[in-house]
Parts: sequence; structure tokens; C-alpha cells
Amino acid sequence: PTMADDATLDFGVPAWPGITVKTEIAAQLLTPLGYTTRTEELGMQVVYQGLDSGDLDVFLGGWLPAQNSLYTPLEESGAITSLANNVDGARMTLAVPEYLYAQGIQSFADLDANRDDFDGKIFGFGAGSAASEILNEAIANDTWGLGDWQLVDTSVVGMLTAARDAISREEPIVWVGWTPHWMNLELDMRYLDDPQDLFGENNGASQVLTVARSDYAEAHPNLVDF
Repeated sequence: PTMADDATLDFGVPAWPGITVKTEIAAQLLTPLGYTTRTEELGMQVVYQGLDSGDLDVFLGGWLPAQNSLYTPLEESGAITSLANNVDGARMTLAVPEYLYAQGIQSFADLDANRDDFDGKIFGFGAGSAASEILNEAIANDTWGLGDWQLVDTSVVGMLTAARDAISREEPIVWVGWTPHWMNLELDMRYLDDPQDLFGENNGASQVLTVARSDYAEAHPNLVDF
């Protein structure tokens, strides 16, 4: 890209390792192109509110379809626009250890029949996340018989620590997994089949969009090129 007009660029950054790194790289590259960058660590709902209100300009973690309830209304109103899909082959859905998968727990349909083994708990990575909203709705609607299950929402670190500890003892556990993420390399894990598409079609196949405030994108074509 050519040198930009002097401009301030505000990124919305939920506290997720991947988006934190991507945003920092983008900020360092955009600074010599003429942008004064600022990052705001905010919850996901607040990020979308900021894009809608004009307080934020860019969000590098538009994970769809999980965030459809936040993303789609703003796209339809023209407030935001997608500039690119920045991750190929992404996925988000429930995961279990390989040894449970080998024992036959291979689908969401297999969970409730083995509820006692799991103590009726699904581990998530944070209240207010798109995954939490999806699972809370499934519990409320008794989808897959999950009506008497509990979502244990902590943090990414807390969730993966619980998964690692359970795997070390070969105990049952189910958690929200996604790729790309280092958990897929460190943990011997498998994703569950979900014919009801709770996390989207094809077992949570996802895009991770670069999302910009539409007015900002129109005013800064160099940023769009970048």
C-alpha cells in the first residue's frame, strides 16, 4: 500500500491470544504507513457496539457463524463490512480426548447418555463468548438432552488446564475446541459430530473475518488494500 493520510486507527481486541498477536502485528506494520494505532481490550459484545457507534474502526476476529447474532445485524444495516477472511480451515465446536472418541463418544448425541461420566459439565472459555451463547441456548432448549447440563465458563487458560488435567488422568471431559490453536498440537483431542449444526454447518466450519467500520473503510482505501 502507498502511504496513508495521517489517521488514528482504533482496534477492538478481546482477550484471546490469537487476535492479540494478529492485532499487534497489524499495528506495528500500519504505523510506518501513517496510522496512529490504538488497541482497546474489550469484550466481544462491546467490540461490536464500538464498531456500530464509531468508537472502534477494525476487529480482526469476526468468527462466523458463531458471532452471527452480533455480526449480521450490523452488516445488514451497513455499519460494518468484511474486508477478508484471514484464516482458512477454521473450526469451533465441542471436543473430547482421543480415548473417549475411541470409546464411542463421537457425537453430541452421545453426551447425555454418558452424563454421569462427565458430571454433566461442559467447559467453556468465558461468559459472553459466542460459544457460551450457543451452549446456553442449547441447554435452555434441551438440545441433544443438554437441559440438565452445566456450562462451566472460566477462561481459555482455565478451560485448557482442566482439559489437560483430565487427559493426564484419562478422565472424561468435554470442552469448546477450535482450530487454529495450539491445543490441537498439545492435546490428543477429537471434535464431536453435530448433525444439528449448533456451531454451524460442517461441524462448526468457520471463517475469521477482518471486520471494519464501513465509513472508515470507505475513507481509507489504503487500509482496505493492506
